[in-house]
Amino acid sequence: MDFEGEKECWTNFDLLDAVKRISAQNALPYSKGHKIVAEELLYELGELSIDCSQSDEDRSLVSNFRKTYFYVIQKFKSYRNNFESPLVQDFGKQIFWEVKKRRSIDNSEVIMSSQDSNTSKIDGNEKMKVNRSMKSLQELKLGSTQMRKRLKPIIEDVKQHASVNDIEVTRLLGLLIHTINYSATGEGSKAKAAIGLSLFEDNIPESEITTVEALSLMTNYKFGKRQYINLRLDLKPYLLLPTYKNVKLCKDMLIPKLDILPESLVGVKYLYKKALLNHFSQFFQIHPELNSTHYKVVIKDGCDSSGRHPVYNQQGTVNIHNIISYMFVVLDIYEIKHEQNILVYSEPLPNSPDASRPIALVMGKENYETLSEWIPIIQSEISDIQEDGLCIKIDSRVVNLEIEIKSSMT
Repeated sequence: MDFEGEKECWTNFDLLDAVKRISAQNALPYSKGHKIVAEELLYELGELSIDCSQSDEDRSLVSNFRKTYFYVIQKFKSYRNNFESPLVQDFGKQIFWEVKKRRSIDNSEVIMSSQDSNTSKIDGNEKMKVNRSMKSLQELKLGSTQMRKRLKPIIEDVKQHASVNDIEVTRLLGLLIHTINYSATGEGSKAKAAIGLSLFEDNIPESEITTVEALSLMTNYKFGKRQYINLRLDLKPYLLLPTYKNVKLCKDMLIPKLDILPESLVGVKYLYKKALLNHFSQFFQIHPELNSTHYKVVIKDGCDSSGRHPVYNQQGTVNIHNIISYMFVVLDIYEIKHEQNILVYSEPLPNSPDASRPIALVMGKENYETLSEWIPIIQSEISDIQEDGLCIKIDSRVVNLEIEIKSSMT
């Protein structure tokens, strides 16, 4: 609600509405007394001009008015928003302030008068004095009442020119930025011209990376939480990285749920079904061309071992260990259509380590004694997966997967 030029006086209700509006624009709680709110209220009431520097009298006025309006707001607060009672209605309708004519020319009038010398009532010296007393737009708080009032006539002019020339406002502004800076010699002019050209051609480069890309960045460069947060703050003016919280949520989603190994084994194992669900959720997101709802997937899995892994203990001696890894590789994906299997994807390098997805890492040699303790657990999981299949939800689409697992890597 804008009170300028509409009322000769403000009631306490008018003050409450204005305080809430100005506080919201400045992201401040309205129930507190704020200097900036007091200044904008006084400006709307015609008691204060927009000067880059206030006199002692103005500062005293702002300080006293801040206490005055805060007293009224506190009185409203004591009624606990029960504004329907007769007592509150009487208080709210009481006169708070008589609106005076502004002591300075409104900003929009100053701008218009500087553009039309025939209708201006201010001579050259007075005009320069007014311009010097006016705050720069860079000095005003973004989104403040003063800034909005001064930008309004400029924005309306730009919209009118854009309409006349049959072009979007943003593209017109981009063309102006490009034209002004293209031939300029100042520092950064060429970069500004390039930005303007991108706006004009509606070709804005991507400046934000996904949480998966950020997680890959953290993993590849072994960044910890503090290192990532510092990197995000340093790159913020140039590249927007996801918050660490969102990257952590992405990591938790991608990493399958851990399973419990027998007590005699040392290692880590994921639930086979959860690992497959996570893998295919990511797979279908990066392959939007596979948009059917029913597929058959052929997978090979098995285990492999490697030896002589040194583990240093506190005494400085070295123990040599073997490690067994169990993994799976997606070989082929068939779309099931009219009871026919149509090949839609085939892994180009099925024997590459990059194609393998680990299920378990266990300390020990690849012998019957070790394998007999945990391979039956995996075989039981495989049996359930092949019998039940998988169901994945990709956005609003449900994808059903028939799974065929070939143990060919042992």
